[in-house]
Amino acid sequence: MLARLGPATTFGEMALLLENTHRTADVTALEDTSCLVVTQWEFRSLLAAHPDTALAVMTELARRLQSTPGTLSE
Repeated sequence: MLARLGPATTFGEMALLLENTHRTADVTALEDTSCLVVTQWEFRSLLAAHPDTALAVMTELARRLQSTPGTLSE
């Protein structure tokens, strides 16, 4: 298990940003869960229209990369 996610947590951004790539992880719900599904074109349109959201996504991806063993923190 890479992480245990809680309410209002996002996942799948990398697959939305990269074209023709394999997913880097699977997600399994441990309890009843509701998810919002966003297509790649909707996500990219959202980022283009809302730079603050794009910055938040980049910040979260950098945080995750830094906390992953064998990457930037080592």
